[in-house]
Amino acid sequence: MSGIYLGLWTFTYGDMKKEDGTLSDNFLEWSEKTKHLKDEQLKAGFEEINNRAKKAAADGKEFYVVSIIQFIGICEAGSSPNGINGAAYKVFKSNKALVDKTKLEARKVESKKQMGSIKNLMGMK
Repeated sequence: MSGIYLGLWTFTYGDMKKEDGTLSDNFLEWSEKTKHLKDEQLKAGFEEINNRAKKAAADGKEFYVVSIIQFIGICEAGSSPNGINGAAYKVFKSNKALVDKTKLEARKVESKKQMGSIKNLMGMK
């Protein structure tokens, strides 16, 4: 993570080791909470974080260090069938939505009726 965040990671979570050479509490916490993740999930998570950091830099926006929970969510989403940008994040395309045909038919009938009224008013019948 320090490769992505540079000094911001160390500033937020500290070094991996304490001065006495033992592992830091933050490192141990991250290790414990992420140990269930598979290699491909971790890879997907790191790639997504890296892509977000690049996009933020390109857009001139600040990029914040993710929490453990956020990182786990990103990793787990990356292994889902829908990927990181799964269905919950996709733009809804109304042209792909199911159409209520009864309402559609009712609108067609009403439209024909209204067109008939307009034609009648204009003497086009």
